[in-house]
Amino acid sequence: MTDTTRTEAPTEATIHATVDALVQALSGADGDAMADCFAPDATMRTMQGEFRGRDAIRCLLRGLLVDATTITIEEQGVERRIDPPFGLFEGVEVFTMKDGTRYRLPYMAFGEFDADGGIIQWTRYSDRWLLVQQGAQQLTGPQGIIFRWFVGQVDTMLGKDLPAPARPPF
Repeated sequence: MTDTTRTEAPTEATIHATVDALVQALSGADGDAMADCFAPDATMRTMQGEFRGRDAIRCLLRGLLVDATTITIEEQGVERRIDPPFGLFEGVEVFTMKDGTRYRLPYMAFGEFDADGGIIQWTRYSDRWLLVQQGAQQLTGPQGIIFRWFVGQVDTMLGKDLPAPARPPF
C-alpha cells in the first residue's frame, strides 16, 4: 500500500509568494498567469461551480476576466491568515471594466497549498447579488430605470434595501 500522507508542507513565505503572484496576475487581468499558481490537478470552487485541473481553471479565469481592464485587491479584516499548508484570505476586489464601470466585490477564500506553494484547493466565496445591485446603479436611461426597479422588487422580497447612492462610492 502506498502512503499518500503529505510529509512536507509549504512554508508561510512560500504561500505568501504564491498569493502575491496570484494577486499580481489578477491585477493585470491575466487568467493564464493566475492559473499557473495552481497545481496541475488543483480544484477550484467558486460561485460558478467546481473546476478540476489547471486547464479547466485557466478557462474559467480567462472567461471571468475578459471584460476587465484592471482589478485591484483591497485586503481587509484578517487579510491573510496562514497556517501551512492552509490559508484564509479576505478582501475586496475592485473591477474596472472596459466600458468604465467599476464593481467592488468583497470575498473570502480558503486555500490549501502543496510543498512547492502550488494551490491544491481554492474555495472562494462572494455575493453575486451585490454585483447585480451595483450594475443596476450604474445603468442609465430606460434600461437603468427598469433594472433598478427589478432589483428593488427582488430586494423587497429578500428583505434587503437597495443602496441609496446613485453610483457606488469609489
